[in-house]
Amino acid sequence: MASKIEIEIDGKKLTSIKEACSDVTYSRDYVTRLAREGKIIASLIGRQWFVDLESLKSYAAQSQFEAELRKAQLSEERKKEQLFHKTKEQQQVTREQVASSVRTRAVMASGSVLALGLTLGVFGYTVLSTPFDLHFAVSPAPSGVTQSSQTAANANSVSVEENVTKIEQTPAVQFSTRTVADLEPSKNGILILPSGETTNPTDVFSDEVEIRTATSGQQTAVLVSTDADKADRAVPFVLVPVKTAQN
Repeated sequence: MASKIEIEIDGKKLTSIKEACSDVTYSRDYVTRLAREGKIIASLIGRQWFVDLESLKSYAAQSQFEAELRKAQLSEERKKEQLFHKTKEQQQVTREQVASSVRTRAVMASGSVLALGLTLGVFGYTVLSTPFDLHFAVSPAPSGVTQSSQTAANANSVSVEENVTKIEQTPAVQFSTRTVADLEPSKNGILILPSGETTNPTDVFSDEVEIRTATSGQQTAVLVSTDADKADRAVPFVLVPVKTAQN
């Protein structure tokens, strides 16, 4: 078995890449690239790379640790993403359930309103289409109400009777029962004089007159001249009661 090819530089033993790859899982090309990029301790001698085996193992262990860390982070991110999607799906389901419940209540409310409208419509049509009957039964009122109504009716009856009694006791206005046809014909006509404020017919005339009463009851007014002579002209008159502000 050939011995390993090693060189020592600055107190560090460097091994060829071919021999170093037997201790790690990396390929020669990958170790060469690590050496060129300076990620491990290595030295190019001639056309061959020599690497520090401990540096290569340390890099491999660090890389494995970082890989496991990334894997754990990815797993955690995947779990968070799954939880996010699950929560989102649950929220979507909840929103759909709420929307469905709202639609159901809206449909039920619309159905209730429609049913109420149909009921009122049928009731209104029935009421309007039913002939109105004037003959209806009147339910007897309670005894207390009947007694109160009877008392009020009795009071109204007494009030009406008192008013009738007052009207009967009030003296009616007396008009003369004599008509113009009953009076004796006169060429000068018949005067109609108001009576009310005074009982003396002479007070009605502006001139001085003398009142004469015939045996038949007819009264005539005779004008008295300025020389106290009585004129021949006699004018019959009748007194008619009139209503004034005083009476």
